[in-house]
Amino acid sequence: NRFGHTLTYNKLINKAVLIGGCNLSKIFDDIWVLDLSNEEWIKIKSKNKNSLTCLFLHAAEFLFNSTELLIIGGFNCNKFYD
Repeated sequence: NRFGHTLTYNKLINKAVLIGGCNLSKIFDDIWVLDLSNEEWIKIKSKNKNSLTCLFLHAAEFLFNSTELLIIGGFNCNKFYD
């Protein structure tokens, strides 16, 4: 079970992005993409060492007519983002 995550759909590419969240024992530091054309989940591996980690209770939205994802607020393992 997972809560405090975001699952954001983009109709331009027919995919949804799941970011972070937590359960009663851990904070997740993962990003998944659901390709709705074939119902396949793909785990994203970041090449950026400063990428999001352990993010939960945040908000996410794709920019209008774009594939760029905006993430606002939330907590990570160490601090609160506002």
